[in-house]
Amino acid sequence: MIQDEFQMNPIEPSSKKNIFSKKWIVLLLFFIIIVVLATLIYFFFFTKNKSETFEEFENTISFFLKNENKYALFDENGNQLTDFLYDETKEFKSHTAIVKKDNQYGIIANNGKMMVDFGLYDDISFYSGRMYIARNQNGRFLIHETGKVLYDLKDFTTEYLISMTSIGILNDSTNYHIIDSNGKEIFSIPIEKNKDFEIDETNQFTVLFYNNKSYIINHDPFTLVGSLSSNSIYQMSYPFDGGILLKNSSTYKVVKDGKITDLDCDNVISVHNSTHYFTCEKNSKKYLIDSEENFQKKIQIQQTTSFSDSKNYMESNENNSVDFSFNDETKTLKCYIPASDLYQVSRIYRLKNHCLFDKYEYFNEKGEKIISKSFESATDFDINHRAIVSEKKYKYYLIDENGKKLSEEYDDMYLSNEGYTVSKDNKKGLIDTNGKIIIPCEYSNIYTSNSIAILTKKNGDYVLYDMENQKEIASSTSKPVEYKGYIKVSIPKEKKEVYYTFSGKKILEKNI
Repeated sequence: MIQDEFQMNPIEPSSKKNIFSKKWIVLLLFFIIIVVLATLIYFFFFTKNKSETFEEFENTISFFLKNENKYALFDENGNQLTDFLYDETKEFKSHTAIVKKDNQYGIIANNGKMMVDFGLYDDISFYSGRMYIARNQNGRFLIHETGKVLYDLKDFTTEYLISMTSIGILNDSTNYHIIDSNGKEIFSIPIEKNKDFEIDETNQFTVLFYNNKSYIINHDPFTLVGSLSSNSIYQMSYPFDGGILLKNSSTYKVVKDGKITDLDCDNVISVHNSTHYFTCEKNSKKYLIDSEENFQKKIQIQQTTSFSDSKNYMESNENNSVDFSFNDETKTLKCYIPASDLYQVSRIYRLKNHCLFDKYEYFNEKGEKIISKSFESATDFDINHRAIVSEKKYKYYLIDENGKKLSEEYDDMYLSNEGYTVSKDNKKGLIDTNGKIIIPCEYSNIYTSNSIAILTKKNGDYVLYDMENQKEIASSTSKPVEYKGYIKVSIPKEKKEVYYTFSGKKILEKNI
């Protein structure tokens, strides 16, 4: 009986224990809420503008054209992106431009999308990078080209430097804040009285000089590479793939792979953009330096050296002969002197045979003659792997690296933007890399840009020429004018202007 009663009436848990557990649950939830709120506050106030992502735009060229009294936006293919709506326009900065309509300002993207609508601001002006300064009744603001407000300028003043196009400088009366093109802070420096900034910029880097220091900023991504103490700014020169050369007085530095490296040279002669080699002088001697070996590997070379890499090069010796160094082996050729430029992209060397009436001949890196003929004149093989040669005076033709004749003979020939400019009987034309005629030799002058050429006739008239379809598009007594994205042809006789893309498509025609 006692056992049955026990089974029928189980012992209830203590009510105090329940209350105690609930208190802990409430406290735990309260703690979690505090942590979440603190995290949100931190990200809002302390990472604002530091991890911001913005809309990206295609790198297309867009431009404004005007009809009788309004502007419209067009792209480089001749497509009209907007109606003729705008009273005033500014040039594109990065991917956007300021437009004005009915005394109101806005910002438009190169795809025709309005990023800042009319009426939001009373005035907008370009600042730097992808940033604008905008003003309305609420104050002045630094805004992104997408319309995002980056900074309220009641707290800062903006510094302007001539030629500053990628970074910005904000002054809060105590520090200068260096910001990237999107408004993110890169670093800050204390303000010193009576100290001014100097700046040097390229597409890849910025050097900012302040208070006897040069600050080196990489643009991809925007980071501070380092600083160099100096009495004057380190100037940039000789940009190469992924790096830049710095010079201050007689001191050289190289910026590459996020590092600043000393360059032990008295004078840098050249940087070979398509390679990782420098040539420089030290104590009146000439050296080849390999940047891929941390700029420490130096090979002494002669004034008449040509090279394809640090192990394969050719130079003259004291016996009027030529030494070929190929993979640490040397071969000497008598009767030859070097004729090639310093760097040979094709790995083919041009020599002059002074035992054969100074005729030109071509050799490979091993010192082996690779083209059987000898030439009266010859050039190095160019970026198209072509050379211009002649066997008789004033009879030039094009060859490939096997010596095959690719073109007919011309009175003159030289490499140009879209092929090779040639001439016959004092009239110019154009051929491609295989010797095919693009423009016949009928003109007194030729200027090429993309697939369009501006030609000058013997009588002084001008022709806009479609090289792809090999036909004249327009002619005029006035020279066509090239702009960013389009070409304008004025035709005084017909009192009109016609606008074309660089592919020859007519965009707009209007009376003048």
